[in-house]
Amino acid sequence: MPTRPGPHGPATPDSPRLAGLQLPRERARPARKIGGADSDPTMKIGQVAERVGLSMRSLRYYEEAGLITPAGRTSGGFRLYSELDVQRLLLVMQMKPLGYTLEQMRQVLDDLDTLGGRGPGGQGGPGGQGGAKDAGGAHGPANVAVARERLVALQADVEERYTVAQRRLEIASIFREHLATELGEAEEPAEPHEADPTD
Repeated sequence: MPTRPGPHGPATPDSPRLAGLQLPRERARPARKIGGADSDPTMKIGQVAERVGLSMRSLRYYEEAGLITPAGRTSGGFRLYSELDVQRLLLVMQMKPLGYTLEQMRQVLDDLDTLGGRGPGGQGGPGGQGGAKDAGGAHGPANVAVARERLVALQADVEERYTVAQRRLEIASIFREHLATELGEAEEPAEPHEADPTD
């Protein structure tokens, strides 16, 4: 992914620190706007990787971690992913810079699925189609209420983490500018030395 030069020098896109911070190529859709057809397996792993901006290795890693699950396979055994998988990956990419663990991200995704009328992992259709609708089922009012409560608490936590990240960036910016000033002064040509007339 190309990067733009910073004000004090070129960016370094190959830096290991940037490896896990790919900028999502699109925004994730709200859970209520994800329909039943979005769970149909239609995309191969390379198509998903290209669309969201992740490597196929990263996709397999998130699959092993349980954050996404292939919706099906081709007759040749290749994984097939759904639009729902793409949306989950976009959310993971948005949560990662805030320091959430894989387990925390998995819980957030499951809560969003519950809020959207799907079971954990995105199973079932919108509005609870294909899943239990009673109070004890995955889409029941009790579980929806619990999921919403956790997401409300998450929203407050996200705001705090975002504020901390902004403060760190402000402090780092001051040091960045100071370092650039120091190096700029060090690179200034030295005054020519005049010979001492008494020599």
